[in-house]
Amino acid sequence: MCIVAPFEFSMMAVSPWWTILAIALPPVPALAASPADPYQLDVKVAPGEGAKLTADANLKAEFPSLQTGLRFVVEADPGLVSTDPLSAGAITAAHRETLNLNAAWAIPAGVKLELKAADTLGQSWNPLTLGLTPASDHQILTDNRVASVGVAFTPARAVDFNLTGATAQNSVLDTVIAENSGSRTRSQLITATQSATAALKWRPTSWFTLDASGRVETTNAQWRGGQAGASLTGADLTYGYFEPSVTGALAIPTHGRLGMTFEHAVSPLDAQAFATYAAVGDRGDSARFGPNREWRYRLKLEQPLLWRSTLTAALVQARIESATELGPAGPVTQAPVSVTGGARQEFDLSLTAPLAAIGLPTVTLKGSGAWRSSHVRDPFTGDLRQASAETPQAGSVGIVQTLDSGRARWGIEGHFSGDQNLYQMSQITTVTVSDSVGGFIEYAPGSFAVRLQIDGLYGGDRAYTDTIYNGVRGANGYIDRIDRRTDSGQAVRLFLRKAL
Repeated sequence: MCIVAPFEFSMMAVSPWWTILAIALPPVPALAASPADPYQLDVKVAPGEGAKLTADANLKAEFPSLQTGLRFVVEADPGLVSTDPLSAGAITAAHRETLNLNAAWAIPAGVKLELKAADTLGQSWNPLTLGLTPASDHQILTDNRVASVGVAFTPARAVDFNLTGATAQNSVLDTVIAENSGSRTRSQLITATQSATAALKWRPTSWFTLDASGRVETTNAQWRGGQAGASLTGADLTYGYFEPSVTGALAIPTHGRLGMTFEHAVSPLDAQAFATYAAVGDRGDSARFGPNREWRYRLKLEQPLLWRSTLTAALVQARIESATELGPAGPVTQAPVSVTGGARQEFDLSLTAPLAAIGLPTVTLKGSGAWRSSHVRDPFTGDLRQASAETPQAGSVGIVQTLDSGRARWGIEGHFSGDQNLYQMSQITTVTVSDSVGGFIEYAPGSFAVRLQIDGLYGGDRAYTDTIYNGVRGANGYIDRIDRRTDSGQAVRLFLRKAL
């Protein structure tokens, strides 16, 4: 059954994602006895984590075969004022309101019908400073609406069937007023999506399961932007696709599980990349943009080993239909564009091994590795090359000790990775990260966890090599110069994490 996830928008200065509650319905038993008090109203007003104020009103009603819920959540961060009121970014504010409606009917024939809807409004802004530092009045307005209806039933003892229809509409209005000139720049991105999904799970035996699903989706996206009084730039994008997926999972004699998946995968539209593409006013006729698409096989093995160790391995073979790369969008302009054709392979391996067998009951050895290879068409030269920003290999190995009945952990981790290549119109940047060792300390006294992480105890420096061309790569351009620089990999970071 489709679950509508809470909205998260990284540009907004609002409370963290965990403060928005997911829309989820607990199972509704068929023909359950009516409670003595079928209505429950909860109202909470309290400080939030990252929000100055959170108000939550939740109305629930339960009947013999019907359960409903109506929730209204208000989050406000009225002011984050620094010690210097004249400094840039001294005053920020944000608020967000969410209205959720849930309803579920349990029909005697074993059928369950669910209806879900939500509307989230948000606003954040940075007012102008008093002219001492370059700043701007930056305001972001968001409106996100989602709704879905689904039915689930079990036509046979070993068969589960789900059918879901969903619609979503998202709008982001971004306004910037420059302090010095007073010029106003506005941009708006609107996306509308409709989808229908059917999923079937069949358990013919205790050692084999088959999952099959199909999803049809259509999306329309519009972006408009520019300064007030000037000609606007923009783009419209409409596409539809079908995503079939078939997965077979087999229990093997070694007490492991082997799964094989064949699917057509379509990634969600990258809003930032689409906005960058749409902002180019003189796009050529050959410039195209769309979601990433690929047909792929995935083979996955989960195998328990001695002493409660677990090995997980996954192999992916994909044929790329469309990928996003920086390419020519105008005569002398580059932007994210879609390129067709190519292939990629990926192998992931992870191992978790408790060390209780050697007298260390609270210590666990963890390791992981990934090897990637891809070939996409370079939009400037026409040659096949590695995908931009792909890391061909990466891995980590570490030892973690758990203390205080599981509430505290600390560990040492080692990391290694291969070189990255970032391809632009007139530049190729190679990023080399040296092998490194870092550590962390984490404490979880309750529903949240605090983590102090130290990177670069040893190594971790980043070396950048910029190969700069005099002109467009692959045309008449030639290497003009090569620049090199190095950044330290040392960093101390503090995380506060709370899961939904």
